[in-house]
Amino acid sequence: MARKQMYYGPLPDPQDDYPNCRVVGEMIVVGSHKYLPVICKQCPKESAQVRIVAYSRAFIEAGGTLCKSCAGVPKGFKHGMSETRTYARWESMWHRVRHDEYYIKNKIGVEDPDWETFEGFYADMKNIPDDKESIDRIDNNRGYGKVLLEDGTRVLNCRWSDRIEQNNNTSANVFIKVDGERMTVAQAARKYGICPNSLSRRVNEGQNHDEAVRVLVEDRARDPLSEIAQRAGVSYRALWKRIKRGTSLTEALKSLKEKKGKPTIIHQVNAAGVSISAVKHRIRKYGMTLEQAIQDALGYQHRHQDGAAI
Repeated sequence: MARKQMYYGPLPDPQDDYPNCRVVGEMIVVGSHKYLPVICKQCPKESAQVRIVAYSRAFIEAGGTLCKSCAGVPKGFKHGMSETRTYARWESMWHRVRHDEYYIKNKIGVEDPDWETFEGFYADMKNIPDDKESIDRIDNNRGYGKVLLEDGTRVLNCRWSDRIEQNNNTSANVFIKVDGERMTVAQAARKYGICPNSLSRRVNEGQNHDEAVRVLVEDRARDPLSEIAQRAGVSYRALWKRIKRGTSLTEALKSLKEKKGKPTIIHQVNAAGVSISAVKHRIRKYGMTLEQAIQDALGYQHRHQDGAAI
């Protein structure tokens, strides 16, 4: 039996054709990892599907990869991304549509059959960006995935969003019009630097939107604490809360500046590119420190990504 040729050294540029599969697109680079869109050669043309696979030494040595059914991969085969933030968001999506009363009552589910598998979800959404946190449905009246329109076409109804974008796209939002611009109360409060609760109260009382914003802006301009917070580069509301609790102005400014320069746990986990749930699990179950949990999750992720099909 001929010995399989082994490959060592830097990875070369991928070929267009391998013994087991054919490359059908450009390489996808995620950090230090590389992936290729391929089609299995053993599948019939009418049923062949594009898969995203890791481009590694194992891929080169094996002459590419077959699909799971052609390769006879047993149930439970790992795609290598179960510890990533992207996979965690896919799992959270399914948990919401299956167990959340709001989603069940309003019949909001996953409308795209391809999204029943993580591979189909990943093909549409790719990796979650570092500055995003969750999946946001563009049309809140429709479900997740590529939704079917009246003309028979499917359009992706999801996007990656941060917390602010997510909160601005909920059915519970109250919209106002200030200077002819339609926005939520929270958006107006951020834009004009005023308290959202005060603005919301005035709107609920029936006050004119432009007038409510103007009065609150003038009130804040007369507050010397606002100028202090602006010069110090800290949140006026956070500074006001600390002083209200009895903290001195000097101590309040000092604590806010220290907090501003210190990254939060979520920022550290996102920067490492691992799932927050994986880190929490390690801290709670094994008593690891934050740094140990992040390193352990990274190690698990790297061990299962090399050569694994997505």
